[in-house]
Amino acid sequence: MPSLEAERAVRRALELDPTLAEAHAALGFIRMFHYWDFKTAERELKRAFEMKPNYSTAHQWYALLLAVKGQQDEAKARMRRALEIDPLSVGINADMGQILFFNHEYDEAIRQCRKALELDSDFSFAHSYLYWIYLKKNMPDEAV
Repeated sequence: MPSLEAERAVRRALELDPTLAEAHAALGFIRMFHYWDFKTAERELKRAFEMKPNYSTAHQWYALLLAVKGQQDEAKARMRRALEIDPLSVGINADMGQILFFNHEYDEAIRQCRKALELDSDFSFAHSYLYWIYLKKNMPDEAV
């Protein structure tokens, strides 16, 4: 199972160096999306951006955790922080579009996803988010 392999690798990295913010963030991501273990995910993601405050991916993934937990305003603020750190990240830009979609800010979500696609026109998550936004706005032609 890939998530188990990834988790073993991350845990081994942390054995070698427990101060690796990236490994703590990766463990948080794995615990969140593969096990739905939000408590451990939150602890690991917070540890990552406390160790390395400008690690944009930790902020990004923590924002997604907040969104999954229904804390939309906090998720949006955390994703904005990730964007401040790395405004050219296609993933962070697209995920901000997803957060805006969750907040029912559809027009802003469309603009954000389009910004992601300006950075990488093939980025599948941005296309996927736009599909769902357009469907929600009853814009089937744009969704297709």
